[in-house]
Amino acid sequence: MSTPKDGLSWYLKWIASLFLIASMVVRSMDLSNFLDISLSLVGVIGWFWVGWLWKDRALLALNYFAIIILVSGILQGI
Repeated sequence: MSTPKDGLSWYLKWIASLFLIASMVVRSMDLSNFLDISLSLVGVIGWFWVGWLWKDRALLALNYFAIIILVSGILQGI
């Protein structure tokens, strides 16, 4: 089975991936912890949505816990 090549999930996975790549760039350049976490959060929410659309429990579980971890990181920074 291959992943869908059109439709909402196709756009979501690429947009979410771009947010995750941007967060890695911010992290590697040590620019802003808050920006890194925020970009990562958008990316994992996007991938959680993709997991929901694909009914993929591994993607759902991974990104569910990533969302909790990143939100707690943001809340600790406030």
